[in-house]
Amino acid sequence: MPPAKQTLELLRDVFRLMANFVREAGVLEKEHSFNFSELPNVLGGPDSSAFFASLMELDQKTQLSFVKFLGKYATVSKDLQNPLALKATDKLALATKLDDLIVDLERAVGVSKISNIPTDLDAQLLDRCAGKDYHDVVTNAFALLEDKIRHKLGVGREHFGEKLIDLAFNTYKGKLVLGQTLAEKEGIYLLFKGAFSFLRNPPSHTLNVDEGRNAALKLMQMVDLLIKLIDKADLRD
Repeated sequence: MPPAKQTLELLRDVFRLMANFVREAGVLEKEHSFNFSELPNVLGGPDSSAFFASLMELDQKTQLSFVKFLGKYATVSKDLQNPLALKATDKLALATKLDDLIVDLERAVGVSKISNIPTDLDAQLLDRCAGKDYHDVVTNAFALLEDKIRHKLGVGREHFGEKLIDLAFNTYKGKLVLGQTLAEKEGIYLLFKGAFSFLRNPPSHTLNVDEGRNAALKLMQMVDLLIKLIDKADLRD
């Protein structure tokens, strides 16, 4: 039997998961004017014939993505009947397979407009940061961000930190240009400089950072935004 504090911590996290699931399920039902209880009938019950007949009205690319989805779904359908009964490692493996399923559906109909967690986070960012605590996310995410900036600029590791940001985004002489007006260019410079000064530096100098996994995810999203801005930036002539 786990100690009382550990059990209470587990209950806290389980009920947070339940609250998030129920909340997002309600939002989805309102967005699509649909009740989850009807879904089995649509996909495999007496009402499914109308659904599959209407698929023929969609373009071939969408149909192909859905067929791929169905093929992959067949490999996980048994585990989905009772996913909580799986071992922890099997739960994580199932989650990875479900992520792959979602990609096929997104190719068919696009990314959800109401998803709270982005599905297009930078692959390297996910690889380095997924499942890490806040301190490790800060360390890994900003190291990757620096690598992305250096690669874009074509410079070596002797350029780092705020000096690298100044080299890249200085409003008047930065090697990367993003934004049309002077105010926009200054805003980008301050955005990157502020991210390094306020988000990266304090946790980098201490282990006493009292932030949870939600904060780590939000930081990943922030760094992902900065990475995407780098991709959009042009080299100064």
